Amino acid sequence: MESLMLDNRTVLVPWHGQVILASTKRRSPRVIVHGKHGAMLGEVRPFEQRR
Repeated sequence: MESLMLDNRTVLVPWHGQVILASTKRRSPRVIVHGKHGAMLGEVRPFEQRR
């Protein structure tokens, strides 16, 4: 993982680091995970309850 895009804001991530997501909104942010060279690895919605 190289960067995250949180609701259209890009957050760079060090390879050895962790990302802690906190949401002040009721809805889950849309988190898009990018790997090396900008390739999109997937999308995560971390605060949605599993059904």
